[in-house]
Amino acid sequence: MDLRKIIVIARREYAAMVRTKSFLVSVLLVPTLMGGSIYIQTALAERGSTQDKTIVVVDRSGVLAEDLSAAAAARNDAVPGDSDDKAEFILKLEEPAGLDDERRLALSEEIRAGDLAAFVEIGAGVIDLSVAAETPSEGMITYRAESLAFSDLRQWFERSARQAVTRRRLLAAGLDDAAIASGLAPVPIDAGGLLERAEDGTIVTTDKTSALVAEIAPFGLLLLLFLAVMMTAQPALQAVIEEKQQRIAEVLLGSVSSADLMFGKLFGYVGVSLTLVGVYLALALIAASHYGFLSILPPALILWMFVFVALAVLLYGAVFVAVGAAVSDLKESQNLIMPLMIVLMAPLFVWTQVIAEPLGGLATILSLIPPMTPLLMPMRLAVSSAVPLWQPLLGLVLTFLTALVVIAAAGRIFRIGILSHGKPPKIGELVRWALRGE
Repeated sequence: MDLRKIIVIARREYAAMVRTKSFLVSVLLVPTLMGGSIYIQTALAERGSTQDKTIVVVDRSGVLAEDLSAAAAARNDAVPGDSDDKAEFILKLEEPAGLDDERRLALSEEIRAGDLAAFVEIGAGVIDLSVAAETPSEGMITYRAESLAFSDLRQWFERSARQAVTRRRLLAAGLDDAAIASGLAPVPIDAGGLLERAEDGTIVTTDKTSALVAEIAPFGLLLLLFLAVMMTAQPALQAVIEEKQQRIAEVLLGSVSSADLMFGKLFGYVGVSLTLVGVYLALALIAASHYGFLSILPPALILWMFVFVALAVLLYGAVFVAVGAAVSDLKESQNLIMPLMIVLMAPLFVWTQVIAEPLGGLATILSLIPPMTPLLMPMRLAVSSAVPLWQPLLGLVLTFLTALVVIAAAGRIFRIGILSHGKPPKIGELVRWALRGE
């Protein structure tokens, strides 16, 4: 291999990709969309619906309707700002005697027409459990509405109903309101970090932003690494197919070997992915510094991210490039790429278990499986600083060795496929190319 030629090709591939409008738009568009989405959701959540919501309540317990009406009045009085800023919840009480299936149907039609938000039936045994024991249906509260998903009304009602039922049951047991309030008073829980010894010898608590790290940063890092691979490997596949279709590859192979061409492409794509990750991490560091959470991105974690994203692009990029060389158009590549996409997306299916127990056996084993190591290992390091150093080092070595094997096999496929045209090879033929180089 000629290192000088590889560098020239790498520089060409890097420049060709980063200068495209699609790359620039992707770099700017993804954080813009994410930030805009968060802002819009926050703004909508704060404003909420401005249309008052009426609930018909049929109370066979005889006491809960009064408590729910008081809770609705307290909630409406607590709405910040002008009365037009947010919807009020209005409870309309009906007598149980008039409720039958025809009335239920009529109320359902009013909800469909938009005249009501919901109607509720409160069983007679919700407070008196002896009644519920004889008639289980009377121990239930039934809530009916057109839409139950992401409903502020339903969340408020369920919370208020549980509080009211608990209070009434305790009153029936002989406690007064003061004793109930004392017994149900919330206990503040301070989720802090572990203890450590500072440089001056004192024992201090670690930064409490560890809670933020455990909830937000790991998944964000996983998505960033996944995007870095996808936004590099997929264009690489398309570029190789286009060069093959336009016979550009044949011209290039007149001056360089297939190995030099492939390695140059891979190193160029690694540079693109590192640029992408660097831009996003720079934006993340600026935001973290502004909000005082700079500790969520320690230098060691950033270094590991760059190392593993480079290995991920070498590993997956080699396969994408080989597939691009083996087929004649993008449509033919889909069947070959699908198994690779499943492997690439596997960390997205297990990330919750890895975050829950980053030092557990499952997380350790999964993060040491080379196809998943580049995505899962940085996430584990973001969750816990107690991950032994030998684990990321071992993961690095295993991934590097796997990448070498994959690159060697992909290089054989690339050498044969880049000059072949016509019917795409079958899986068995690709395996023979990879093993025998013929």
